[in-house]
Amino acid sequence: MRSRAKVSILTVNKPALLLFTAVLYAGSLISCKGGAAKDTAGTGTTPRVILLAQYATEYQNGYIRGCFDGILQFYDESIENQRSRGLYYDVYGYIKEENTASAIQEASEEGDWDIIAIAGFTFSNALEQIAPLYPNQRYILIDTTGLVLPNAWQLVFAEEEGCYLVGAAAALKSIEDGIKNPVFGFIGGVSSDVISRFENGYINGVHSILPDAPVHIFYAQAWDKPGLAYTMAMDWFNNDTFIIFAAAGGTGKGMISAARECRQSGKNVWAIGVDIDQYDEGIYAPNLSAVYTSMIKRTDRILYEALDAIKNNSFWVSNNIILNLTNRGVGYTVTNSAMSAQIIERLSNIEIDIINGSITVEPYAKKEG
Repeated sequence: MRSRAKVSILTVNKPALLLFTAVLYAGSLISCKGGAAKDTAGTGTTPRVILLAQYATEYQNGYIRGCFDGILQFYDESIENQRSRGLYYDVYGYIKEENTASAIQEASEEGDWDIIAIAGFTFSNALEQIAPLYPNQRYILIDTTGLVLPNAWQLVFAEEEGCYLVGAAAALKSIEDGIKNPVFGFIGGVSSDVISRFENGYINGVHSILPDAPVHIFYAQAWDKPGLAYTMAMDWFNNDTFIIFAAAGGTGKGMISAARECRQSGKNVWAIGVDIDQYDEGIYAPNLSAVYTSMIKRTDRILYEALDAIKNNSFWVSNNIILNLTNRGVGYTVTNSAMSAQIIERLSNIEIDIINGSITVEPYAKKEG
């Protein structure tokens, strides 16, 4: 575990990025300009998709659940009613790292899937090996860009922007609740560039409001060890940490459990969820949840729009897609009534400043020296 001192935020104009030009809530992702056009003659049949995931299933991990929700939305089904599973869609979870290449190859060899959707940067090396062997197979790789694969739609999220907002929300809540010398926490899964963006954005958001606030940091080095997060979170909560944000897959569920137990016992502490709205996971009494807000990644829209594009013969491939606040690819939730109108208004103004470039959120911490 370590703690971070103040991290400075640059307030210069944002560098140019290749962004979606369509807003997720208002139009199609796939119809945006960018990427190479792909011939999709189509057969008029319902598209078929398989989702590959590592370390967890759609029932255990918010990141994977978000992807799966997009699939269910497309087929007008729900987590309780998956009548087309096995016919039009399926999910393979708990794929070990040493089996990522064989899992992609097995799905490709079947030849039955219009899209093979791959959840997570840990698959990138395997896809780089397998995709060229199946040039007519479409792939979607989430959280990786830059691979030279003409048949793979690759994208990343500007997680740091959404995390900046939930960090600011945490600090504002501590002020609103009159917490003296508040302490904050961050729990990461496995050390990586992706999780570093979560960490840095969150810390910068906290420090934009409380420049000298301490932020504890712990990496479990696992996506599926909730006990590790629970133990660390309980220790922090019992030693005056006010809010903890976990970006750790299934591991992070342990932190929410700890926050739920603490709030049920009367302690004023909070959890921040990740990837999807985790409000329900924090419920400890009627209409009361330990999850103050969640930093969301709209992975659901990715799968929905990709399937819709194939249905309409408009699928295209790009390897430089970035989803951010501008195109509503990331954001935060306001489900919990504990978030006041004043804080929501303040966050809305901060979001506008990020979008218009008045605030630039650095994805990674500056190296010292």
